[in-house]
Amino acid sequence: MKITRSQARYVQGIRDFFAERGYSPTQTELGEYLGVHRNAVYNAVKALRANGVLPDKRGSHAISLPDLDAEPNAPGASPD
Repeated sequence: MKITRSQARYVQGIRDFFAERGYSPTQTELGEYLGVHRNAVYNAVKALRANGVLPDKRGSHAISLPDLDAEPNAPGASPD
């Protein structure tokens, strides 16, 4: 699936935030991290979920990518 450059910026922001802090950001945290309004994050996340890039995790405020969920040090990751 193809995503726009803008959407790719949000995906990279999620990855970078996770790498720096060890957990997935909320929409507010990602907006602050990228220097954009959280409404812009909301719209990008909505589009990325519609494209199947981001999982739709109802009840979770964190924005995560499927491969980050598999990281060994990710919160909630199962130990080997």
